[in-house]
Amino acid sequence: MDLTQHAWMLWGLSSLGLVALGLIGCLFLFSVTNAENVRVQRRLELEKKQLTQDLESFRESLAALRTAVEETDHDPVTKTGKLEVHPVTSAASMDSHKRGQVLRRYRHGESEETIATALQLPQEGVSLLLKVEEALLHSSPADKSAGLTDVGGHSGPALPRAQRT
Repeated sequence: MDLTQHAWMLWGLSSLGLVALGLIGCLFLFSVTNAENVRVQRRLELEKKQLTQDLESFRESLAALRTAVEETDHDPVTKTGKLEVHPVTSAASMDSHKRGQVLRRYRHGESEETIATALQLPQEGVSLLLKVEEALLHSSPADKSAGLTDVGGHSGPALPRAQRT
């Protein structure tokens, strides 16, 4: 047999060898990609587990805060013994009856603290109401003609200035 007869056999074997090398390369790339996918999946599972733990911790903290808020809503004194601060009711949110009582009591010589305690109003609200009333009593004639001096429908003698602090 001569070389030309063996050439076609070598050519067939070499092409089969190249196909085999290609298949081995594809198998290698598949296994590398699969290993990377497994690593990514494990990392994602760990991150999901951590996030789930963080979420559960957050929910527990939120529940504890909710309970603490509910407890302090019912009890004006905290467990530390300090008085809770509640939202201040402004003079504008007082009804006209309470405003009239504040002004009458102040004109009779009661202090702001006594009035606030007796009427169960915040002292800041009482103080603000008295300052507004005093400012309106000393306003310009143009303001008075516009009706800006009648606070809560109560007009009367000027507030005693000697007692103002």
